[in-house]
Amino acid sequence: MKVKIKLFANLRSLAPVGSVRGEVEVALPSGARVLDSLRACGLPEDMVAVIIKNGLICGLEAELAEGDEVSLFPPLAGG
Repeated sequence: MKVKIKLFANLRSLAPVGSVRGEVEVALPSGARVLDSLRACGLPEDMVAVIIKNGLICGLEAELAEGDEVSLFPPLAGG
């Protein structure tokens, strides 16, 4: 199955080869989870603080389906 991964903020600098503007499509086996998509992109899980799958916040163990869109954000700070 194919899943779109969108990287934000400093995670974009870690985007795998082939990504465009921090977006990459990865092929994963059926039953894959968000954590598997991070590994497929070579992203360290400790750098991801917020995960949004199809517009809803989820965790690393959320199961993925064909065509899902996963947005990944690092820890955020501001002031």
